[in-house]
Amino acid sequence: MLILFVLKLDKTIRLCVDYRGLNKITIKNHYLLLLVSEMLDRLSKVKIFMKLDLQDTYYRLCIKEGDK
Repeated sequence: MLILFVLKLDKTIRLCVDYRGLNKITIKNHYLLLLVSEMLDRLSKVKIFMKLDLQDTYYRLCIKEGDK
């Protein structure tokens, strides 16, 4: 990772970081994130939940109108 300080036109210093080296060794995700509507559709068809599933989705689903 290369770090440079570059002079701007108004003579102040700007920090520039080159992340290309870090990006080369980063493991990329091989799947896309689902849309919220698609996740809710999949959850509506599920009959059995694990404890972790319930804890995570409890805060994501609205129980009644106005709940956030």
